[in-house]
Formats: sequence, C-alpha cells, structure tokens
Amino acid sequence: MNGNQFIWLISYDGPETFAERNALYWASPQRAAMGLDPDDYLVRTEDRTVEGRRSYELRPGTKSPPL
Repeated sequence: MNGNQFIWLISYDGPETFAERNALYWASPQRAAMGLDPDDYLVRTEDRTVEGRRSYELRPGTKSPPL
C-alpha cells in the first residue's frame, strides 16, 4: 500500500445488530450536526466485519494470549 492509511476499529455489544445500530448512528441528528461528510475527505473505504471472538484468561505474569 502506498500513501496513508487510516484504520478505524469499532465494536458494539447491544440489543440491535451492528448494522442496525450503525444505521441509527448515521441517521442521528447529532451526527448530522457535526457537518462532516466522509466522502469529502476519504478517497475510498473498505468495510470488514469480524464475528465472534475468543476469550482468554491470562495466567499471572503473562502479557498476551496464547497464539
């Protein structure tokens, strides 16, 4: 990849699906009041979804989960 790359990671844990909650965010008056349109400053976007996650319990003295 050439140039700059910005990666924005977000998560949501609630009653709606992520897509439903994201649509509510983009349609909210608070979001509109910011006056920012990503199309004005982003050349392209890629959306990637990761489902599920593993839970690890770290042992005392360890700093990262096992690979």
